[in-house]
Amino acid sequence: MSSIPELEVLCDRRMVVLHGEQATGEFDTSGNPDPLFATADDAIYVFSGGSHHYARFAIQLWDSAPPQSNEPWERVEYGLVTMLETPEHELWPDEPGPTVSIVDAQLQQDLTTGERKPFFLQFPSHGHYVVRGHVRGFDEATRLPEATYAHGVEQWLLQLWPTDQQPTPMPLPRTGASLPHSRLPHG
Repeated sequence: MSSIPELEVLCDRRMVVLHGEQATGEFDTSGNPDPLFATADDAIYVFSGGSHHYARFAIQLWDSAPPQSNEPWERVEYGLVTMLETPEHELWPDEPGPTVSIVDAQLQQDLTTGERKPFFLQFPSHGHYVVRGHVRGFDEATRLPEATYAHGVEQWLLQLWPTDQQPTPMPLPRTGASLPHSRLPHG
């Protein structure tokens, strides 16, 4: 498993994006009216419960399906994403500016200059990946007043691992729903 240090990310306009060079910015959530995230070729769009607050993010890249997390999460959802030819992807909030802060002090962004320093996550290869998104604090973030810039209300864990299964045009349903076993991605 490889992972990035936990990040503190400004959720601007309720979105944080993990994207590669070929991401188009287009995604479809028509099959799920209230998703935690949406995927498109070369991108994962994470939907926060609130806007203008700092959420904690952990991202793990696994060689195969990891065990289920034992931590208490409010919601867990699955999806599939295709990472295209360039295997290096960036974690950036949706808007420009001094918005990404990496928890590791040696990699801290200079918030006084507004310089954006994206964090790079290296995928082993292009291809299809399962995404398992976990969140806690989502409901609390929905109740935050606009532009509070609160810290640590929402916490995310994204786990990704390669799969032979190809993404379908509609999002996969949330865990807890009545699912045929074969619809859940398993690496």
